[in-house]
Amino acid sequence: MSKKAETLFIIDGHSLLYKSYYGLINRPLRDKQGMNTSALYGFVRTLLRLEREEQPDHLICAFDTPKPTFRHEMYKEYKAHRPETPEELSKQIPRIFPLLDMGKVAHISRVGYESDDLMASIVKQGRQRGWDCYLVTSDKDLMQLVGDGVWVYNSRRGGEVLIMGPVQVERHLGVPPRLVRDFLALTGDSSDNIPGVKGIGPKSAIALLRQFDGLDALLAGLDEIAKPRWRQLIEEHRQELELSCKLVELKSDLEINLGLFEGSYTGLDRAALNPLFKEMGFESLIAEAATNAPAQESPRPGTTDTPQENTAAQKGANRDYAMIAGIKELEAWLPELTKAKLLS
Repeated sequence: MSKKAETLFIIDGHSLLYKSYYGLINRPLRDKQGMNTSALYGFVRTLLRLEREEQPDHLICAFDTPKPTFRHEMYKEYKAHRPETPEELSKQIPRIFPLLDMGKVAHISRVGYESDDLMASIVKQGRQRGWDCYLVTSDKDLMQLVGDGVWVYNSRRGGEVLIMGPVQVERHLGVPPRLVRDFLALTGDSSDNIPGVKGIGPKSAIALLRQFDGLDALLAGLDEIAKPRWRQLIEEHRQELELSCKLVELKSDLEINLGLFEGSYTGLDRAALNPLFKEMGFESLIAEAATNAPAQESPRPGTTDTPQENTAAQKGANRDYAMIAGIKELEAWLPELTKAKLLS
């Protein structure tokens, strides 16, 4: 009988902080001094949930730094249009690091690179060790890493967990993981101010990538593009396309001594964290950590998600999810949906 692979969970740190903050934007949590603690609360609840439901063998949190990255040097307009981080959120970001240290949770950041690059490099090393890797994120950029032994683990509102393998990524974006970089380069990304090819949207990008199976073949065969308008747009914006490709590609060759984080993860150090939880007003987390069961009530009524049994540990990673975002996608799925015994 083959030995079960060890699991590595890599948390997209800033993404989780933002998600936790905005998830409670209408009913923020505050400590005794009146400081907003929603992002910290949501982050810790995610850690507790992973510990309880997934029992990861290894866990590490990857964070951005405030400094510019190599992408800013490549393109000064990179992420230039992003709004300022809300002050109540920015004040919480420095507080997560001593919290993680006290809880004995590994974390990493590196000047000049983004958390996405760190996660890509960690995944590469994790797979070399034979570990199953889960990317705790909602960032579509990281879907390009999905493949054999690598999944996106997206905890969503209401306690649902969406685990995405290659099939789910393709259903969600319309292209397999190996073409996600090329897809994003063609369509651009307004949130990161990646230019892409103006006039080429998701449907056009999917059609082009299905025809050519990648940007290299597309650029080598411009005369074979079915629609003259698409060919004209790509010819006119070829430089932007090549730049966009470099911007969205993740670096997976950073030198990271994964051995420093390789020790088996045994969960949060409750004894060290409970006084801090009490100071922050996280009484429900103290109870949750003590009983190893999800809190039924949060510090503010109605703000705690109810966990469901959609876990990698309990159900495996081969669950079959698809996101239906429009009428055409729904129509395409109708033949299979009518045969299903259970829908949710």
